[in-house]
Amino acid sequence: MADLESLISKLIMEGSLPDEINLTRKQLAEKIIALEIPGQIFIDDLIYDHISDFSEPTHISGYYVIWNEYFSRLILKKLASYGGMEELMRTHEQVIEQILKEKISSLSPRYFEHYIFKLLSQSNDFTRIRLSPATRDGGIDLSCFFYEEDTRIRLIFEAKKLSRPVGPSVVDRLISVMKFEKKKWKIPVRGVIVSLNGFTEGARKRANSENMEFWDINTLIRLSKDNEVGIKKFV
Repeated sequence: MADLESLISKLIMEGSLPDEINLTRKQLAEKIIALEIPGQIFIDDLIYDHISDFSEPTHISGYYVIWNEYFSRLILKKLASYGGMEELMRTHEQVIEQILKEKISSLSPRYFEHYIFKLLSQSNDFTRIRLSPATRDGGIDLSCFFYEEDTRIRLIFEAKKLSRPVGPSVVDRLISVMKFEKKKWKIPVRGVIVSLNGFTEGARKRANSENMEFWDINTLIRLSKDNEVGIKKFV
């Protein structure tokens, strides 16, 4: 009976794969079945039992191959050269970052907020994390507390999943909310604007003298990897 690695090798050698592809278990099974390999092979069982064998980067017939449990995808990417495990690991990081970027970008605005909530919840740095209601949130999408040295700081978040960069008007609104929160809590308040598509120069200049942070897609990818947060349950 053929093993899964040899079947993946046959799939690669058949020559129909693009230079880069991500496959679900079902998609992988369909492609292997299409090879019409002689003999009785229980493809679904074989994939289910052995797909996790590729949890570490492997290269097969000139392709980088790895099973990513977060996304339930088998990642195959053609290698231009064989540079050993170091090259495989670099490729692995690039592929994971691209998948994260695509998945985060596909979330609805509300699930984008849920995803940020999950990132904060998985980190040991933040406490009393709260996701605001979808409406009448008082200008705060999420809030939490953290300590900077011995100082307790309240963080308030405004999440913007827009097709364009965030401008200074969003900064101005959050500054007003920060002032209100500082009076209410009697502790330092830091504003965080999370924008999928970055920030205008005007927004950055407006926030320059304020206790404020900007998080972009690269920040979210880094936090996702640091805290091992996937996307599957949010899509």
